[in-house]
Amino acid sequence: MKKWLLLVPAFMPFIASAHDGHGIFDASNILHYITTPEHALPLGGGIVLMGLLMKKRSKKTA
Repeated sequence: MKKWLLLVPAFMPFIASAHDGHGIFDASNILHYITTPEHALPLGGGIVLMGLLMKKRSKKTA
């Protein structure tokens, strides 16, 4: 089994237990998703992954 398949559940929102009470901002505020580690780390990881995939794809076409 490929290791990246283990990451798939991390990106499925229905698996996460959403609740109030964590972070300093209300969940309806965008700052909540940027500043709390529970949201910022996967978001940052996704951005880095997309950047790496785009860089790899651009090298193939060059």
